[in-house]
Amino acid sequence: MIKDYLAGRAYIPDLLVAYKESRRNNKGPVVVLGVTKGAVHATGKNVVKVFLEAHGFRVVDIGHCVEPEAFAKAVKKHKALLVGISIPVTTAEHFIKKTIKLVRKESARAKVVIGGCAINDEWVELVGADAYAPDAISGVKVFKRFSE
Repeated sequence: MIKDYLAGRAYIPDLLVAYKESRRNNKGPVVVLGVTKGAVHATGKNVVKVFLEAHGFRVVDIGHCVEPEAFAKAVKKHKALLVGISIPVTTAEHFIKKTIKLVRKESARAKVVIGGCAINDEWVELVGADAYAPDAISGVKVFKRFSE
């Protein structure tokens, strides 16, 4: 449906109907998704959520301005092996490092994908993440690769 929309063969209402239907049938891997503490908006996270759900992932949206411990608790509660952290501000580096440390303590197998307008792929090594996704489409591709 997204390809049809981009090609001008579908419209926003078509996307909404397809999105609602796709969420009902999601049986794919669980992704814990949130915006790190220190950030005040969740626009990017919300776009990523829609794209992930449209591709069959079950998304546990834990919100924005999320404490590091909340990510780890959600990973444990939902037995998630995939975590997406939106980082829209560079001042969140400390929180990201702490979040990833706690997630790894909860599940050593969990894959952490970071993204956000304020960061780049160099942050993967800086904070200890597994991958960087510059946009929602890239994020879907990375999560699909990690879930295979």
